[in-house]
Amino acid sequence: MIKNYLKNKLYKYFVAIISVFFLFLVSFVLMKDGKDIPSYSPMIETNKLQIFGLEMLYIIDDKTFVNLYSEKAYADKISMDVDLINLKLSYNSDENSITAYADKGIYEQQKILKASGNVKGVMENLDFYTKEDGLLTYNYDTGIGSVENGITLIQGENELSSDKAEFNINHNYIMFTDNVTFDYIPEDKNDIIIRN
Repeated sequence: MIKNYLKNKLYKYFVAIISVFFLFLVSFVLMKDGKDIPSYSPMIETNKLQIFGLEMLYIIDDKTFVNLYSEKAYADKISMDVDLINLKLSYNSDENSITAYADKGIYEQQKILKASGNVKGVMENLDFYTKEDGLLTYNYDTGIGSVENGITLIQGENELSSDKAEFNINHNYIMFTDNVTFDYIPEDKNDIIIRN
């Protein structure tokens, strides 16, 4: 009998504590300013988490890092892939500095970034951009990437275009392939102008 009495008493205390916690939580939510946008919200029916202002930092070594920022993102809790909207990718090291922007992208398997739609950016003293359906792929683990569906690099009056480019951050090279065109206008106008 005493055992049942203690069980009932403990059960009532437990219910009271849970009720107070629930009331506190409801009060907190109701008191929050309705204009504030939460940094994330669950989308239970699709197994996704919506995130506002997502920022990820990938440190390669003490002098090299990659920073990824997205205005809005949708993280899939099962595949761990992250869909990105209006993203910015920055790569910084002692030798190189690259910043790229894109309309959308996806971060797959926690190592591969695929950015698409009006990809553009700056690399040292070069500007670059793709066509509307341009696709930039970058593997964080290997430092290898590519740009497909057209890319154009501009340095002053000089311009290089191709359908595809492959690059390796670790070995510091870019290789342009498929319909490569190159317009070179030298600083000294007496030099030969090269147009391919």
